[in-house]
Amino acid sequence: MMAIFERGTGSVRLSCAAIMSFVGLFLSPAMGQQAAAPGNEAARSAHAPVYSSPQAIPDSRRVSYATELPRPSLAEQTSESGYEVSIDVQHEGKEDPRDRGIDLPIELEEAPPTEHKEFEVEITFDWATSSDGEDDSFENEFELNYGLFPNLEIGLSVPVEYGDGEVEGNGDLSLYAHYRFWKDEGWYPGFALRGIMRLPTGVESTGVDGTFIFILDKTFGQHRVTFNGELKTANGHNVEDLRGFQWALGVGYDHPILDDKTLFAADYFIKSSEEEGHGCINLLEIGVQREIAKHHILGAAVKVGLDDNEETPNFGVGVKYVFGMK
Repeated sequence: MMAIFERGTGSVRLSCAAIMSFVGLFLSPAMGQQAAAPGNEAARSAHAPVYSSPQAIPDSRRVSYATELPRPSLAEQTSESGYEVSIDVQHEGKEDPRDRGIDLPIELEEAPPTEHKEFEVEITFDWATSSDGEDDSFENEFELNYGLFPNLEIGLSVPVEYGDGEVEGNGDLSLYAHYRFWKDEGWYPGFALRGIMRLPTGVESTGVDGTFIFILDKTFGQHRVTFNGELKTANGHNVEDLRGFQWALGVGYDHPILDDKTLFAADYFIKSSEEEGHGCINLLEIGVQREIAKHHILGAAVKVGLDDNEETPNFGVGVKYVFGMK
């Protein structure tokens, strides 16, 4: 009975030794990793075995540390490779400054036409005092234009002067076409031509007038400079001592302020007078416009006369409202 117990005891001992050996196979890699951890010198010395070469280390005892290193930037990669990379980032919805419109009650005409297949209605109110001391002028103009083609705009306008309703030519209809030949690109400026024909549809109006406006513009980032040159043939008798050939030269500047929906613009014009014997008109205009809603723009401007000639306004204020439809 005792022998059987000893024999049984021996078998139990043998089984325990086998189990311990088997468990040791799984514990050895974990103990090796613990020994390899930084700062655990005691564990490293107690458990890390010594191998003759790296190739002699069994796979079960190999330890791998993965560290995420920062990736080099595109600029660093290109500088090391010797190549230059240019990235053109397009901001969705941001308007090309070369297509920016000026919707202000000022003399300056911009080169960009109305967008293709878009209608625009413009309503302008102008008030000004004159240098010759006559009655102040108050004028209201209605204008309708349409983008017939990508670079062609056509339209019509009717000015009405209040307070002097019986003035000859009041309410004459004007038809016009505006064509941009090219945008400014590289070193050369953009160019557009605007032709206007006044028809004698107003009060006791006579004759037909023709006006041609040559427009050059150049953008520098968000800044834009515009030049206007105007030639006009006046053939009616709506104005006493009418000057048959009239001209105008102007330069303007515009730039967004605050955000892309607000635009500042200013111009200077020198023009021949409408009547013979009067001096030239020197005029400074400054205005701001704001897109108050999609396709709705409200602008206001002031004009200051820079001389005391008969036809030069001392001071004037204008307001313009524009809304578009597609």
